[in-house]
Amino acid sequence: MSTDDEPSFVSVTVTGGATANGGFEIDSQPDTNQTCQGVLATVTSGQDSITFGMALSLDSDGTYIAANGNSTGVLPARAIACQAADDTDAVEVLLQGFIRDDSWDFTGDINKDIVLDETAGAWVLADGSIPADTGDIIQIIGHVTLTGATEIFYFNPQPVYSVLE
Repeated sequence: MSTDDEPSFVSVTVTGGATANGGFEIDSQPDTNQTCQGVLATVTSGQDSITFGMALSLDSDGTYIAANGNSTGVLPARAIACQAADDTDAVEVLLQGFIRDDSWDFTGDINKDIVLDETAGAWVLADGSIPADTGDIIQIIGHVTLTGATEIFYFNPQPVYSVLE
């Protein structure tokens, strides 16, 4: 593999702090709307119009682009955008942890799985509106942890996914 094929990480940051028993604690309820807490990385965008909360996949050139679960999709999702970006911009992404956006509506959906959608960069609750066509991909990327005035989900993209027949 040449260096041109390697992911273009600019930096990796873990938010949180050490605990008394030697563990590491991440705030499961970010204080501010449109924020991420967890394992973060600054990577290079491989497309225009990346938005906060967009599911991203690692492209063959080492940049991050919108992931999707349709039969011709870019997958699997590996990160979720923590800010907006355009092509070749540095963009902060969440690799694993909590993401908050109060415009989401998870009312009554605590602990419900979130899966990659057929639309580029999108995801949906696993409640019947998941990708369903032959060849579509079902990849769980997280689950809802808090609803109400504050909407949060735990982003933990699963490396194993199902292909519908």
